[in-house]
Amino acid sequence: MLPTLVKNGEKPIVCPGCGKPAPPPRQDLSAVTCLRDSADVYHGKSQIKGKGSMPKIKTSNPDFFIQHASSDDADLIVHYMKKLGTYQKMADKITATAPQIKRLLNENLGEALFGVYKGEIVGFAYYCMTSSAFTGRSGLYIDGFLIDAQLRHQGLGKIIMGYLCKLALDRNCQMLEWGVLDWNTPTIEFYKGLGAYSVDEMTIYRFTPDDLQTNARLFEGGSVISAQKTPD
Repeated sequence: MLPTLVKNGEKPIVCPGCGKPAPPPRQDLSAVTCLRDSADVYHGKSQIKGKGSMPKIKTSNPDFFIQHASSDDADLIVHYMKKLGTYQKMADKITATAPQIKRLLNENLGEALFGVYKGEIVGFAYYCMTSSAFTGRSGLYIDGFLIDAQLRHQGLGKIIMGYLCKLALDRNCQMLEWGVLDWNTPTIEFYKGLGAYSVDEMTIYRFTPDDLQTNARLFEGGSVISAQKTPD
């Protein structure tokens, strides 16, 4: 459970990492993980566990830098994914755990970065490599991207998108792609303003873990009784 910091009329909660009272949080950070051995996040400072080996990447905004995540940042990535799920009105769909994210990062199946503004983490992106046999192109796929509400419309999201484009080019990729919920007009307009276009000709289908097992048994010659299931 993430600790609640300060509410009106209540005593400040003591940080479990350092024992100091936590200051009033930013509006959208009513709960922030302390990451146990280091309480910097709890006190509103940047706390990226992999920062010792991950350099700060300067941007056009002198108060804003980008830093890649390491597998030690899995808890923080899950925290931001849950915030993204809440914003997208699909919090129940965010089921990833820190050990799962840690495995993805350790096996180079996914990557993440954080945006840090004036010493505070204010956004993140989770992405992975992809390719297309339709076009013969390789690229990056952005699976999660969020800028905290009170820092939007200040160009920080555009900076991160620009960095991801540069990263894709540096890796000899020819595309950058992602998904957007149909109702999310502000985000759609943001991406269109950058020159992105929508691919409306197809719908994504997905197998759940149970579906994988079922169809694998079919390949192996097993007998399977199909049943309707709620999509995961």
